[in-house]
Amino acid sequence: MYLVILLGTYIIELFKHWILINSFFDAKIKRKWFGIIGVVIYWYINNEIAKEDETHITMYFIVFIILIFTVKVKWKKKCLIFLMSLLVISCVDGVFGILIKLICSQISGGKMEYDIKILITNITSLSFIIALSITRRQDIFRQKWNKEIAKKSMPILLLVLALFIVFTISGLNYAKGYVANMKFTLFVDSVATVSYICIGFLACIMFYIQNTNKRIEEMLKTERKLGEMQLKHYKVMLEREEDTRKYRHDINNHLICLNELVKEGKIDSITEYLMTMQSYINEIKQKIYVTGNDIIDAILNYYLLRLNNEVQIDIIGKCHNELSINKVDLCIVFGNLIQNAVEELNKDNVGKKYLIILIKTGRDYLKIDISNSISYKSSEKKNLLKTEKKNKLDHGFGLLNIRRTVERNEGKLEIKIEDHEFAASVILKI
Repeated sequence: MYLVILLGTYIIELFKHWILINSFFDAKIKRKWFGIIGVVIYWYINNEIAKEDETHITMYFIVFIILIFTVKVKWKKKCLIFLMSLLVISCVDGVFGILIKLICSQISGGKMEYDIKILITNITSLSFIIALSITRRQDIFRQKWNKEIAKKSMPILLLVLALFIVFTISGLNYAKGYVANMKFTLFVDSVATVSYICIGFLACIMFYIQNTNKRIEEMLKTERKLGEMQLKHYKVMLEREEDTRKYRHDINNHLICLNELVKEGKIDSITEYLMTMQSYINEIKQKIYVTGNDIIDAILNYYLLRLNNEVQIDIIGKCHNELSINKVDLCIVFGNLIQNAVEELNKDNVGKKYLIILIKTGRDYLKIDISNSISYKSSEKKNLLKTEKKNKLDHGFGLLNIRRTVERNEGKLEIKIEDHEFAASVILKI
């Protein structure tokens, strides 16, 4: 009976690791028949060799060996996955072990055998892990609202964890005064020192993860915005190509009409006809802006189409695609400057509306000068980095973010307001 309980405990322990690793670490389990070999080896060791107090150590060792041969990942990752799985399962076993111990003490007066308690704990832990696995497969953890809850609760959980570690250390230090044993005192002091160091590292990691997540969110948001801009740019290009083909298709008819007007000597009609054709050609040309850089072109064609016809737009200069700055950072810098300019030009209390963009490409640098007319209210602002937007928390993609991005890429940013004009000059390394 004792050996059957041990074998059952081993099988449950192996299944717990298999299910957890497969569900939460996305690792495939192969050659499951190795588990049967492990049963035979564990039975033989416990029946012939191992002492009673070595049974559980032997079980964990055999489970580790079986996992090495059955988990289908790279060898370096196998040990890390096993240790993480062991940590999670040990925590789950610890929680259920305490609960079952309390329940058994009430039911049987604490007379239940230790191995039976271990078996019951393992069965309960296995059931819990299976439930988690089912929940995982149903994508409940991947839902947006669950992600938001997990993201917001993580700092609180880490803080609670740190507090419990401190309480545990305090309890050990309190118990130290009642145990007249130098080895125990040395052990408590060592554990306390290491624990406090770990809490410090935990706090640093928590702040690092928060900052990293914030930056990743900003990059993803910029990537999505850039994708929208590029899609809009491609649609405009297709529309322009379609208009050009229509114009080429009708050119023969236009020439026939002009030829008849020439024969009839109707000079005024010819002039009017040519002016109409010229305006149509200009309309096609104005539908798309081309500088030579895909990102800059996408941003221009995304935002400038929102401007009214009364805005005078001048874009001078060319830029190639081979830049040292990555496309996300370029989108943050150029996109925010153009967005701010368009928002300002769409206001009512702006005088003569204009937008001038100068692009200069040197051997080692790219210089972009953007100047636009602004409203009288904006020209009186003293702090250029303030925002008038209602959602100030989401104003991360403003001038402050432009300055940080430019400095991160070893560039320069100059901003000034004078004579009802906003002017920004950006220099970036190529």
